[in-house]
Amino acid sequence: FLLCNHVSKAEAPVIAAWLYPRAFWFPSKAEFYKSWIAAFFWQLFTAVHTFPVRRGERDMKAVALMRELLEKGKNVLLFPEGTRSHDGELLPGKRGVGMIVHQAQPLVLPVYVRGFAEQWPSGHLLPLLKAPRSLISFGEPMDLSEYWERPLNREVAQGIVDDVMAEIARLKAEVEADEADLAGVAEDTGGRNQ
Repeated sequence: FLLCNHVSKAEAPVIAAWLYPRAFWFPSKAEFYKSWIAAFFWQLFTAVHTFPVRRGERDMKAVALMRELLEKGKNVLLFPEGTRSHDGELLPGKRGVGMIVHQAQPLVLPVYVRGFAEQWPSGHLLPLLKAPRSLISFGEPMDLSEYWERPLNREVAQGIVDDVMAEIARLKAEVEADEADLAGVAEDTGGRNQ
């Protein structure tokens, strides 16, 4: 179960392509399926491993499908924030994601991405051909077993997703620290060359 921050509609197809041939299922907003033509091209673009989810409401059909896929050992990619972040800052995780994790008890892998919003900006039909590089940072599998013996309730579900978001935040901080170190090295090198 890959749980990733969300900044663009580009992450899911790119992560799925990056991890090919291992197939990943992921939900897409129901608006992508409004017409059969749009649905056909979206399914083609995502290698028929996506399914619609209604945003802003509890889509129990999509939740049940994700749980079923995970219980069958299939790989699922989901964005626990539930919507795209417009400024790159992490949003709170949705309790429903914690519920799915508790019920299916899959191996959870946190993922942090950056740069995809510039590659496929909101409102653009297709990704840009010339855009800055993006980054995908995969964390270590999480041990959430402390929750398995506890009965599922709002507090447990929220605790699970909060732990996942904390790990994604740790990956984000790690990436930013590495980039700050690289920038410092570049400045030092530039100073010596002058």
